[in-house]
Amino acid sequence: MYKTPFVSQTLTSINTDMLKLTAKLTYRPCLIIASVLFFTALLLFILIECKTNPIIQALRKKPIDTSWSKKTLAIQIILGTTLILSLLYFVEGMTTVYIAKKHGLYQDTMTWEKILEYNESTPEESKLPEKESDLTTSIILFYRYSCPDCDAVYPKERIAASKIKNIYWVSTRSEQGKKLLEKYPIKEVPAGVYITKNGDGVIQYLDSKSKSNRFNQENFDKLLSLYKDAHPEEFNE
Repeated sequence: MYKTPFVSQTLTSINTDMLKLTAKLTYRPCLIIASVLFFTALLLFILIECKTNPIIQALRKKPIDTSWSKKTLAIQIILGTTLILSLLYFVEGMTTVYIAKKHGLYQDTMTWEKILEYNESTPEESKLPEKESDLTTSIILFYRYSCPDCDAVYPKERIAASKIKNIYWVSTRSEQGKKLLEKYPIKEVPAGVYITKNGDGVIQYLDSKSKSNRFNQENFDKLLSLYKDAHPEEFNE
């Protein structure tokens, strides 16, 4: 049975309120700005501390500059707040992007709003066996991050896939996905491929194009039937 890895479950639970404040903005520039704000505020904060901190002044054997202390208290509060907020934003953003990349994000121009949406509506890509022969009598489910058709079928596709042990979710944009596509050239996603004992692929497309029920259960059942014939022990009561 397919299960979402524990790491992704934990990371996905992190609060995303700060990212939602910049939901319409592209994620990469936001992360760059957050990092620049953090390091700028940090350098300024250190500079002020060097001028006003009594311990540092004592070590430098210099008198405390009281004029700096009076003038910079408000600035230090602002810098401290900027430090905390920019760091939280950056960490939260990087965590969200990390999850997205595990789900198949390969675009640099996507907004936070879309990333948060697709992280929920796409699977985490599976790690394929090192030996190609270990893929025989298994099912590959091809998808693409940010694909509306894939999003539409995913809820029911995920439930159907949970009944199968040897099943792999593969992004068509990943390196392993591109390699598989050379051997099993599908025309569209979402698609499923059953790999026979000889290494041949039986391709079925899983979007019915129907407005009422997008998931093509009939085509998935064709893949499932082939899988059951090869793995009867999984379905014996």
